[in-house]
Amino acid sequence: MVLARWQPNYNIRRSDDFFNRFWSGFSTAQVIKQASVRSIPIDIQETSDSYELTATLAGFKKDEVRVSIEDRTLTIKADTTTEAETTGAGNDYLVRERSTGSSSRSVRLPRTVDSSKIESSYNNGVLTIVLPKSQETAAREIEISVA
Repeated sequence: MVLARWQPNYNIRRSDDFFNRFWSGFSTAQVIKQASVRSIPIDIQETSDSYELTATLAGFKKDEVRVSIEDRTLTIKADTTTEAETTGAGNDYLVRERSTGSSSRSVRLPRTVDSSKIESSYNNGVLTIVLPKSQETAAREIEISVA
């Protein structure tokens, strides 16, 4: 029979080691590299005759943003080009947090949207898309007759 010394905090230290090893595998640089496609934050508001989608695309130029509709799915894509890497004497990065790559977001549109009348505008990094409701599905009041 083997005798082992009793260690009251053994399980706590063992779980601490596990979590420390788990989290030590992550660093900010790895997370930034893995996030090559980022999601675009959006807001959607409903009015009586339309939906208004607002997307934040800070840092993107108008010609880098694409909006498309296919099978009632609205897709917003934004691609930035990679800046030329400059290395050499005095040109090395100390910190580089501005990443380049792709951002995209897809939204399933309700059947009430009239896709032929959708309008969009882009101003100061904010994309606004107006999605008008079709007239046949717009809310209307029905008069009640007395029988």
